[in-house]
Amino acid sequence: MKVRRSVQMAVFACLAAAWLLACGKEEIRRPAPPEMPAWCFMSSGVVDDPTRGRLVIGVGMVSGVKSPEMARTNADGQARTEIAKLFNSYVENLMKLYQDHRSDAAGGDGSENVVEMTRLFTKMNVRGAAIEDRYVDESSNTWYAKAVIPFDRIKEMIQSNAELSEAARTFAAEYGDQAFAELDKVSSGSPTGP
Repeated sequence: MKVRRSVQMAVFACLAAAWLLACGKEEIRRPAPPEMPAWCFMSSGVVDDPTRGRLVIGVGMVSGVKSPEMARTNADGQARTEIAKLFNSYVENLMKLYQDHRSDAAGGDGSENVVEMTRLFTKMNVRGAAIEDRYVDESSNTWYAKAVIPFDRIKEMIQSNAELSEAARTFAAEYGDQAFAELDKVSSGSPTGP
């Protein structure tokens, strides 16, 4: 009788343990990672947005950095650097147009003011470039950042630069779109859309 009771208790204990194990293991479901945004595949460049107008977009990427704060900061810096490169190309295009315009108007080489304008333009930094979006690809530990500045903001920066002469600001206002079109041609290899 003692043995029978012990067997019954052992069977009961095994069944109770099996029942507890079966009920206790609930599968943890994690949400699927967000899909990589289309802008992560874009090159930095010029985009015509139907609601916001022309935008200059810089896409920065950094991978392999262990610290999330440092990775985010580096990706943001890369995105802003891309905008600065595009801004420098824009300034170069504007300076070429200015030099051509001055040489046609004055009959000279047009270089007397170009050096001064170039110095002032390159001193300007791209204020107003905002980090608009970020994405982290956890599978490769790659951080992406998207910086955006409206072209109108670039024009405002030029117009508000007190160091530029009135003639230079007027020229930039008149020919800025043409210089921007040249920049648009250079970056036209990138997909459109913000």
